[in-house]
Amino acid sequence: MAVYATVNLNAFTDADFAQTFRQQSGSLFYDFTGCQMSMTIRMRAEDAIAELELHSIVGGYDGNLSAIFMYDPGGTGQPPGGLYEWLIFIRREDLQQIPEGDFVQSLIVTRPDGIYDDLWRGTFTNTVGPTR
Repeated sequence: MAVYATVNLNAFTDADFAQTFRQQSGSLFYDFTGCQMSMTIRMRAEDAIAELELHSIVGGYDGNLSAIFMYDPGGTGQPPGGLYEWLIFIRREDLQQIPEGDFVQSLIVTRPDGIYDDLWRGTFTNTVGPTR
């Protein structure tokens, strides 16, 4: 499944960050059933301390928790019950704990067979918002 891409994310500290993603090849969507996702945000890749770590939860979105919510959006034309989309959700309160600036981030998928796949890498920019 190794699908390496560059994805750069931008957030503002005066609002929750919520962005939905789907991985597809042609008309086929990747089914992440049985997989787990994790995303870590660090100032520099070699830093021991992470500014934020997110882990996947299967099912509906819960606005009380910063996480990666994996779900079947329906209407994809794919077999029902598969996990075809994911929502990266970071609460405003958590964004306010991260310093302003540019960070590195990556999204790693752990497959059911235990193999770690690098889905993407990129930057995460946290900007102070005026309404905080």
